[in-house]
Amino acid sequence: MDSHLTKRRLIERKYLLKVIRCLRYLGRQVLALQGSDGYDNFTQLLRLLGTNDSNIIDHLDGKTGYKYIHSDVQNEILNIMAT
Repeated sequence: MDSHLTKRRLIERKYLLKVIRCLRYLGRQVLALQGSDGYDNFTQLLRLLGTNDSNIIDHLDGKTGYKYIHSDVQNEILNIMAT
Protein backbone atom coordinates (compact mmCIF):
# COMPACT_ATOMS: atom_id res chain seq x y z
CA MET A 1 0.00 0.00 0.00
CA ASP A 2 2.81 2.40 0.88
CA SER A 3 4.66 1.74 -2.37
CA HIS A 4 1.47 2.44 -4.34
CA LEU A 5 1.06 5.78 -2.56
CA THR A 6 4.70 6.66 -3.20
CA LYS A 7 4.31 5.80 -6.88
CA ARG A 8 1.11 7.89 -7.12
CA ARG A 9 2.87 10.90 -5.52
CA LEU A 10 5.73 10.60 -7.99
CA ILE A 11 3.29 10.58 -10.92
CA GLU A 12 1.46 13.63 -9.52
CA ARG A 13 4.74 15.52 -9.06
CA LYS A 14 5.85 14.79 -12.61
CA TYR A 15 2.52 16.01 -13.93
CA LEU A 16 2.63 19.17 -11.81
CA LEU A 17 6.14 19.93 -13.09
CA LYS A 18 4.85 19.70 -16.66
CA VAL A 19 2.00 22.06 -15.79
CA ILE A 20 4.54 24.51 -14.35
CA ARG A 21 6.74 24.22 -17.44
CA CYS A 22 3.77 24.97 -19.70
CA LEU A 23 2.83 28.00 -17.62
CA ARG A 24 6.41 29.20 -17.69
CA TYR A 25 6.66 28.76 -21.46
CA LEU A 26 3.41 30.57 -22.20
CA GLY A 27 4.31 33.34 -19.77
CA ARG A 28 7.70 33.90 -21.37
CA GLN A 29 6.10 33.99 -24.82
CA VAL A 30 3.48 36.46 -23.50
CA LEU A 31 0.69 34.23 -24.76
CA ALA A 32 -2.79 34.07 -23.27
CA LEU A 33 -3.34 31.12 -20.99
CA GLN A 34 -7.08 30.95 -20.73
CA GLY A 35 -9.72 30.54 -23.34
CA SER A 36 -13.02 28.76 -23.52
CA ASP A 37 -14.17 25.16 -23.63
CA GLY A 38 -10.74 23.59 -23.17
CA TYR A 39 -9.35 25.11 -26.36
CA ASP A 40 -7.07 27.55 -24.61
CA ASN A 41 -3.31 27.69 -25.19
CA PHE A 42 -2.49 26.12 -21.84
CA THR A 43 -4.69 23.05 -22.23
CA GLN A 44 -3.69 22.55 -25.85
CA LEU A 45 0.01 22.73 -24.94
CA LEU A 46 -0.56 20.10 -22.25
CA ARG A 47 -2.41 17.92 -24.77
CA LEU A 48 0.51 18.29 -27.17
CA LEU A 49 2.88 17.08 -24.46
CA GLY A 50 0.39 14.29 -23.78
CA THR A 51 1.08 12.77 -27.17
CA ASN A 52 4.27 11.41 -25.60
CA ASP A 53 2.96 10.96 -22.05
CA SER A 54 -0.36 9.22 -21.43
CA ASN A 55 -0.24 10.38 -17.80
CA ILE A 56 -0.96 13.94 -18.94
CA ILE A 57 -3.98 12.87 -20.97
CA ASP A 58 -5.27 10.81 -18.02
CA HIS A 59 -5.09 13.92 -15.83
CA LEU A 60 -6.77 16.16 -18.37
CA ASP A 61 -9.56 13.64 -18.95
CA GLY A 62 -10.18 13.39 -15.20
CA LYS A 63 -9.07 9.77 -14.83
CA THR A 64 -6.64 10.61 -12.02
CA GLY A 65 -6.33 13.17 -9.25
CA TYR A 66 -6.10 16.88 -9.73
CA LYS A 67 -5.87 18.56 -13.13
CA TYR A 68 -4.20 21.83 -11.95
CA ILE A 69 -5.75 23.65 -14.91
CA HIS A 70 -8.23 25.96 -13.18
CA SER A 71 -7.48 29.65 -13.65
CA ASP A 72 -7.06 30.16 -9.89
CA VAL A 73 -4.39 27.45 -9.78
CA GLN A 74 -2.66 28.88 -12.85
CA ASN A 75 -2.60 32.36 -11.31
CA GLU A 76 -1.27 31.03 -8.01
CA ILE A 77 1.55 29.15 -9.73
CA LEU A 78 2.39 32.24 -11.80
CA ASN A 79 2.46 34.40 -8.65
CA ILE A 80 4.79 31.93 -6.96
CA MET A 81 7.10 31.96 -10.00
CA ALA A 82 7.05 35.77 -10.03
CA THR A 83 8.30 35.96 -6.46
